[in-house]
Amino acid sequence: MKTFYFRILLLLFCIIGIGHFGYAQSTNNKQTIVDKSGKYKDSITTHIWNPLLIADSLLFDGIQQYTFPESSITYTPPKTFRLDEQGNIVHDWTGSSIQSKILNTNYSKLIPTITKETFEKQGFSYINQLQITTDQKNEGTLFLIKFTSNNIEYERIVFFVGNQHQTLWLNINYPVMMKSLLYEVFEKSLLTIKL
Repeated sequence: MKTFYFRILLLLFCIIGIGHFGYAQSTNNKQTIVDKSGKYKDSITTHIWNPLLIADSLLFDGIQQYTFPESSITYTPPKTFRLDEQGNIVHDWTGSSIQSKILNTNYSKLIPTITKETFEKQGFSYINQLQITTDQKNEGTLFLIKFTSNNIEYERIVFFVGNQHQTLWLNINYPVMMKSLLYEVFEKSLLTIKL
């Protein structure tokens, strides 16, 4: 019952937090945004979703570990996130997502090749870079960048952690309007990565 009320409160917060946008359903079965003029924007989620239709069994509980494909690297995703059909970890209510890739490369050799210019050449705004030590005492590097999509500002945490043989690369995207709720949650979850 608590989960039901939490979902309702979170849904209300997301709708209120969006402000001048309202949701509308298009005929192509995608969730779309309609601005004040009534014009449709691009899809913000790939499927129609309803928090009441997502079974609790599909959601990570904040304790359950996830093993990244083709590796032995594990991670504890934030509570109420879920795995989608493409293998991404998503949060339907806030439009946040976590994509992962395992690189067969040495972490220590990779990090010096990534600079502010690396992101700016791709059209992102560079914010900062931090060193993070996981609970297992592995050093990781976090880059924080910013971009705009469909007139909504997003931030992306680009995080690398690894050893001499493999490097885990995570892209964590979230709307800037949700940063006060999500950033610390993401940062804490990064500490749970085990190589």
